[in-house]
Amino acid sequence: MTRAQITIYSVVPLNLSHGTAQSGFLYQSFLQGITTPGKADSPNLGVQVLAVHSGGLVLQKSGDLPSQINRCLADANSFYEMTFDADPGDAFGVYHSVSVSADYPGATERTLTAYYAGKPQAVITPSLLPNK
Repeated sequence: MTRAQITIYSVVPLNLSHGTAQSGFLYQSFLQGITTPGKADSPNLGVQVLAVHSGGLVLQKSGDLPSQINRCLADANSFYEMTFDADPGDAFGVYHSVSVSADYPGATERTLTAYYAGKPQAVITPSLLPNK
């Protein structure tokens, strides 16, 4: 999804038939990046978590689904692109967190939250993968 530059939005993530009002915020405990594949768990792939990690929005229940969808569409029309050169000496799969801030009143920054160094997985041969 990162290479395809996909941003995910989560609208009304709480299914009231499957939890309480607090369940809608449970995803927040899984927002810290996964530093190794062995630390991954299924909640790390929840829609809300992927939305935050992709720079998208997580909207809670408001009772007005059309306005939430419109907010996501408006947000998708306002974006920025930023690039940087990663350290070419990093080994495959090294986790790096990303943080962006702007000194501008009223600005909200959302971006990918991390990247993994090394060659893209599409060009990795199995002999280069770590033994874990």
